[in-house]
Amino acid sequence: MAEEKKGQAEGENKKEGQAKSLEKAPAEVLPQEPAPPYYDLRYPYGYRYGSGYEPVSSEVHLIDYINVLLKWRWLIIAGVLLCVLTTGVMSKKMTPVFTASARFLPSRSPEMVSRMGTLIGAGGKIEGIEENVTSEFYSELLKSNVFLERLAQRQFNSRKMGGEVDLATYYKIKSIDETEKRIKTLRAVAKSLKVSIDRNTKIVTVSYSTSEPTLSAEIVNAILEELVRYNQDIRDSKAKLNRVFIEKQLAETQELLRRAEAELADFTARNKKIVTPDLEIELDRLKRNVKVQEDVFITLKRQLELAKIEEEEKKPAIEVIERALPPLTKSKPRTKMNVILAFFVSGFLFIGLAFVIEYFSKMNPEEERHRQFRRYLSDFINDFRRVGRAFRRPPRGPK
Repeated sequence: MAEEKKGQAEGENKKEGQAKSLEKAPAEVLPQEPAPPYYDLRYPYGYRYGSGYEPVSSEVHLIDYINVLLKWRWLIIAGVLLCVLTTGVMSKKMTPVFTASARFLPSRSPEMVSRMGTLIGAGGKIEGIEENVTSEFYSELLKSNVFLERLAQRQFNSRKMGGEVDLATYYKIKSIDETEKRIKTLRAVAKSLKVSIDRNTKIVTVSYSTSEPTLSAEIVNAILEELVRYNQDIRDSKAKLNRVFIEKQLAETQELLRRAEAELADFTARNKKIVTPDLEIELDRLKRNVKVQEDVFITLKRQLELAKIEEEEKKPAIEVIERALPPLTKSKPRTKMNVILAFFVSGFLFIGLAFVIEYFSKMNPEEERHRQFRRYLSDFINDFRRVGRAFRRPPRGPK
C-alpha cells in the first residue's frame, strides 16, 4: 500500500511539473492551431488557408486599377506610340485623294412653249420632260448605268496618264470580255461618284474623287454637261414623237373636215329649199359636224405649232449654282484624324491588354476553373490544327 501511494504521488508531481514547464515555454514552441483563411486576389473567392493571417478588405478601389496601369505603363506607352507612328507613316504613304464638287437645281424657268401657248390661245402646253422632274429624279439618274456609261465614254486629260484617256484606261481596267470591262468600269465610276440632296433647299451636290485635283474638277463639270445633254436628247426625242403624232392626227382630222364640208355642200345643193322638219334637222347635224371638225382641226394646228417650237427649243435642264474647281487640299487620307483615332483606339486596346496580363499573372494553376480554361484553350488550338491539316492534305488521286 505504501508503494502504491508513493507511485501515485510521483505521477501527480510529474504532471504538475509538465504543466509548469509548458507555461514557462516560449510561444513559438507551443502547439499551433490551424490559421484562419486570409484574403488573396490570386484565388477565386479571395481567401486561402495558411500561416500569416492578415485581414484584407474585399473591396476593389480605384488605386488598384491605377497600380495596374503604372505597373504596365511601358507596355501601354510603347504600344500606343507604335500604333500612332505606324498609322501616321501609312497615311503619308497612301495615294492622296482629291474631291471636287458642284451644285445645281432642276430648272424652273418658264418655257417658250408655255408662253407661246398662252399667246396663241392653246389653253396650255404640251407635257414636257420637266413636268415631274425633281432633285430626287436627278439623284437617281446620276447613279444609273445609262448615265454612267455616257460619262465613261468621254475623254479626260490626266497628268498621271500623260494625256487624254477614258475612265477605263485611267482605272487600268483590262479584260478580254468587253461586257466584263464595261461592268468593272461602271463600278469604279460609281464608287468615286457621290450625290447628295439638301433637305431644305433641294440643291443637288455632285462630288467626284480621283488622285488628281484637276481631273476631279474636270469630271464633275463633264457630269453637268452630260446631264444637260442627256435631258436635251430625251426632250428632243419626246418632242419629235409629239410632233409626229399631232401631224398624223391633224391629217386625219383634215380629211374628216373635208368630208363633212363635202356632205354639207352636197346636201345644200340637192335641197335648195328646206321645207320639211326632217330636212332642217339633217342640215343642222351636218353643220354641227363641220363645226366640230373645224374646232378639232384648229386645236391640233395650234398644238402642232407648239410641238415644232418645243422641238427647236434648247432650254437648259438644270440651273448650275456652283461649278467644280480643282480642290486645294486632299480629302483622303486625313492624317491628323487617323492619328488621333489610332491614339484612342490603341490606348483602349493596350489598357485592356494590361489588365488581362495582370489577371493571368495572378491565376492559381491549381484551381478547377483555371484548369478548365487551359483544357478548353488547348482543345480550341487543336481544332484549328486539325482544320489546317485537313486543308493541307493533298487530294487523293484515282485508284
